[in-house]
Amino acid sequence: MTTPYRDVKSAFDAAASSYDPLRRQLIPCFDDFYGAVARVLPFGPDDAFDVLDLGAGTGLLAAILRQQFPNARFTLIDISTEMLARAHERCPDGDVRIIAADYSQEPIP
Repeated sequence: MTTPYRDVKSAFDAAASSYDPLRRQLIPCFDDFYGAVARVLPFGPDDAFDVLDLGAGTGLLAAILRQQFPNARFTLIDISTEMLARAHERCPDGDVRIIAADYSQEPIP
């Protein structure tokens, strides 16, 4: 018997390789959508601050924010280890902490 955790994790693990190209196709005004987060953050480009990205997936949002805020420190949490493998490829250096966890069931570190 599969649990909801396994079903969700399996679905996102299976979708990891096609996830990023689909985001750009399925989200109207993709750049504006993801850029909106950077525009509303109350920080300047040289500020150092912490970012917690829940459901980080492939690290797409973190990568966009890292370009605009290179001194920010990131924690990316996702249930899918396959998605996070792509996040690690996208953000291999700098202050990026990657955690595989079900944050709906486990405490956030």
